[in-house]
Amino acid sequence: MDFDPVPFEGGLYRFGDRLEVQVDVVELEGLLALGSAEDLEMALKVYRGTFLPEVEAGWVEPIRTRALDAALAAAASLGEMLAENNPTQAAWAFQKLVELDPLAEASYIKLLRVLRRLGDHPRAKLVFRSLVRMLANEYGADPDPAVVREFGDLLE
Repeated sequence: MDFDPVPFEGGLYRFGDRLEVQVDVVELEGLLALGSAEDLEMALKVYRGTFLPEVEAGWVEPIRTRALDAALAAAASLGEMLAENNPTQAAWAFQKLVELDPLAEASYIKLLRVLRRLGDHPRAKLVFRSLVRMLANEYGADPDPAVVREFGDLLE
């Protein structure tokens, strides 16, 4: 390397002018802004989980939240975009949505609807049972009666 990538100048370190830095949170938000199915899928692949999970510092939490919010938006948008014409890929996106926010009942319902459309009843049963367990464990609640009417047959 013929340059100093992190020079110390004026009592501070900085990134050198010729150093190329790639920041996954910025890339994730850029892909989300582009908004095509391919970009949203790539955004979900770029998101690798909690930003700096081992770091406990005040500056980290806003970035964690920003990255998670972008990943949630990408998963929801991709699933909605593909639900009609590519339900298999929509199921993948909605599964990601459930994994990213396992306490969001609406995400399970979106996944269940796509799985039912695909005729994947074994997987739908597993997802519905997971939803019932999550609601009981986290909230001491049962699914909404409308959800039970729509998917109650999956409990059998």
